Amino acid sequence: ANRFKQASYDTIDAAIGVSGDRWTVELFGENLTDERAEMFINALDTDLRVTTNRPRTLGIRLSYDF
Repeated sequence: ANRFKQASYDTIDAAIGVSGDRWTVELFGENLTDERAEMFINALDTDLRVTTNRPRTLGIRLSYDF
């Protein structure tokens, strides 16, 4: 079986938000440094396949309790 050495990596996630009686608003960021980490390496047949983590993701989460 082919084995591949994968480099170590670090990612930074953060979130900040406010909430009221029944609602919450949150700003979030995942993988803020936009690190492209190799999560899985597979050599099937002659093709080398590398699966990476998600790129930098920024967003807003809204929630409301009914």
